[in-house]
Amino acid sequence: MTPPSELARLAEQLELHRKFSEAKCPPGWLTVRDLRLAFRFLSLGSTSSKAKELCDKGLMDRKAYQVKSVDGKRSWAFAYKPRKPLKTLDDVMLAAVEVGQDKVPEGWVSAVAFSRMANISRSAVFQMAERHSLESRIYRIRGGACGIKPVRHFRLATLKKLHHLRGR
Repeated sequence: MTPPSELARLAEQLELHRKFSEAKCPPGWLTVRDLRLAFRFLSLGSTSSKAKELCDKGLMDRKAYQVKSVDGKRSWAFAYKPRKPLKTLDDVMLAAVEVGQDKVPEGWVSAVAFSRMANISRSAVFQMAERHSLESRIYRIRGGACGIKPVRHFRLATLKKLHHLRGR
């Protein structure tokens, strides 16, 4: 069994090893710890993964810098900052939602959206489109937890006209 004084000394050493000198981070750049607080993440690992993903999308710049722990060991860490024209982390998060999506033109609607408007099933919309050979276009949009996916869109005016022909 380890005496309490030695446990206290080991705990103190562990706390010293955890502390890194953040003064070496380039001015104007954010560390992973700063991003964790801004994104309200629980762990540094998930924050680091999200930051890398945002860099891969071209929304943030990433720079390596060297840190030195209290015991003198050196290691590398990354600093991040929003890429221009984005100025804040809020701008980065809003842009991350839009990246990779197509802008759906006015007057086009997905089968799911029309089925909600007309109170019919989604498969009924597809059957109507197939029966009447409606023009459709594929747009990439965000689909819930699935991420960005291709979705078939139809002209809203044509769907409304056909739906009313069916007796509604």
